[in-house]
Order: sequence, then C-alpha cells, then structure tokens
Amino acid sequence: MYLLSALERLRTVEDSHLSAIIANDGVRAKSSLLQSRLEYEFPNLRVVKTINRFVAASFNDLEGDLIISTLPIENTRLPVIEVQPFLEIDDIKSIQRWIAEKNQSKRKQDLRLLDQQNSLVDLLKLAHITFSSGVNSWRKIVTLASRPLINSGAIQERYLAAMINLIEKYGFYMYMGSGVLLLHAKPTDGVNQLCMSMLKLEKPFRFEKGTPPDTNLIFVLGAANDSSHLTALFQLNELIQYPDFISGIRNTKKPSEVANILWQWLPKLTELK
Repeated sequence: MYLLSALERLRTVEDSHLSAIIANDGVRAKSSLLQSRLEYEFPNLRVVKTINRFVAASFNDLEGDLIISTLPIENTRLPVIEVQPFLEIDDIKSIQRWIAEKNQSKRKQDLRLLDQQNSLVDLLKLAHITFSSGVNSWRKIVTLASRPLINSGAIQERYLAAMINLIEKYGFYMYMGSGVLLLHAKPTDGVNQLCMSMLKLEKPFRFEKGTPPDTNLIFVLGAANDSSHLTALFQLNELIQYPDFISGIRNTKKPSEVANILWQWLPKLTELK
C-alpha cells in the first residue's frame, strides 16, 4: 500500500542497487571469473556492463557507480578500483570500504533531505485537531477525522470517498499500533496541499471482530506527492512506540495541549535512539 511502502523506504538503511562496470584487458575468461567472484562476495553490487578492450574515453558515457578493473585506468568520471581477477583479500577490502563510504554518504543525503521536509508539528495545525466523545461506525470516524481538512480546503470531498473505498476494499491496513489509525488515500485522489488532522475519541471505537484493536487516535494524512510528508510520517511512527507519549496525547483536552506534547517529544527522538 501507499503508506506502507513509504514507511519501508524510510527503514531502508543500505543501498542495494549499487552498480559496477568490469573493465578487462581482453581475456574474456578473466572477466567471467571476476564477475563470478563479485557476485559471490557482493550480492548487492550489480554488474551492469563488461568491457574487455577499452580506452579511458570509452567510460565517459557509461552509467554506473564504480569501475572495477584488472588494469590501471585514469581520467574517468567514475571511481576506479584496480583488482586481481580472482579478487584477493586486499581487493575485497577495497571494495568493502567503497561500499561502506557510498552507503554512509547516501544516509547523510537522506537525513539532509528529511531535515528539509515538513515536521509533524508543521503539518498538524491546531485547527485540524478535534475531539469527540465517541462514534458508532467506522465511516463516522473517517468523516469526523477528515472534516477539518475538507473545511480548510486542504483536501476535497472525493478524498474522503477514496479513503472509504480503500477501507472497503482492503480493510484497515492503515492501523499503526497503540490504538492509532492513520487514514490516507493517493495524492491524486483530491489533495490540494500537504496536510494532516487528528481526531481523539474519548471512548475508543471497537471494530467488528476486533480487527484492528480498539482505536481512539485517528490521523488523516493528505500527501501532495511521494516524499514531502516522509519526515512527519517517520516522526509519528517513532513517537507512537513510546507509551508515555501515547498516554500524554490521550490525556489532552484541547488542541494546544496536543501541540505542546509534540514540541516536548520531537527533540527526544534523537536522544532516545
């Protein structure tokens, strides 16, 4: 699903799509041996091309992350690691260091990207936080939780219909645990701007057959694209793992109290890791 795939992207630590180009002196047996050794030692490093006779200029238009060569190569735009065809211990260590550095750089880029995105407190505006004593149907939950976003023009009425259709088709796959439900549909289903709302029920709603468990915190996410909401989504997913945060939210009586708890807990996410 859309939300679950977004969470999975956030949990990805290493890049499993690094690509390498093999360069060899012309003996095809060496290239075959080298490729076999690479595939065995580095299953996440994909060999995308093999060049058996080459000059430096032939690499300028190649797409890849790394050149692994049995001969010296200079003046190329891609990094080059010179190795023996059978991959000796030092060769393996050199490739391992390059992969580690590449993944570390990727993680730093991802963190910088997340820092530039909207935080949970940016999305969850006071006017979009509501409270209700209780409801008698799950459709009422979806309607009440969505109404502030519809009233403010952040989402369209058809977004509400899309969420109901998704639930009727797939069930409540949007349950996040700890009595928290995150409702959403696709950006193309009627999102005018990135937004989020929260509905707190004083009396938890009990679903038929107990699936999902009793729920009293309902969030509606309106994602305008595939990435701008990821920071807020990550923060919410992390925060609900802490019972003290959940109990604090459940004890709130007005929107400003919810905002205060978010401001108190968001700085702690880094400390708690």
